[in-house]
Amino acid sequence: VYIMSDKRILIFIGLGLFPTISSAITLDNISNFLLNPDLPQLTPHEVIANQNFFGKLDTTLETEDELVLSAQKKPNSLEMTYMKLDGQWLLNDVSFSYYSSKNENCEKQQNAYTKHLTKKLNKATFNESDEGMFWQLQDRSWGIWLSTDRTINPFSNASGCSSKIILIYSNLDEQNGDEDF
Repeated sequence: VYIMSDKRILIFIGLGLFPTISSAITLDNISNFLLNPDLPQLTPHEVIANQNFFGKLDTTLETEDELVLSAQKKPNSLEMTYMKLDGQWLLNDVSFSYYSSKNENCEKQQNAYTKHLTKKLNKATFNESDEGMFWQLQDRSWGIWLSTDRTINPFSNASGCSSKIILIYSNLDEQNGDEDF
């Protein structure tokens, strides 16, 4: 991940992501994908059949009641998890992750996400400095969770950190409170 100092923040990933278009992924690409109100209604088959900003998702885990679709392009990954409820696959969460062996890189990435999401979504619903930030999406049963964690880098199996932006189901608007958060 390269953060440009000229007021534009871009995430560059390796060539070959899209055979005929540019390989630059912006924070707008990521947030537009995650904030698309149609995303939670897409079936796993529709997600696999359609190209997204990051590349083609493949099935990486399938059980009777869980399905995980993912794509990995160093140092980033995109993952969608579906759960089967009443015989139907329903989206559980979508995460875009950045991995690094250096904590300061993950912190820079989180700061870029925070600035971008605050501009798009206004003030966070919750700001737990050690746990991350959360934005309840207005008039939707979904929210955006932003977190940084110590983790094992899936590309190198070395210790490092992960900066994640996650779309998760959240019915805070329906509850009129945060008691179950």
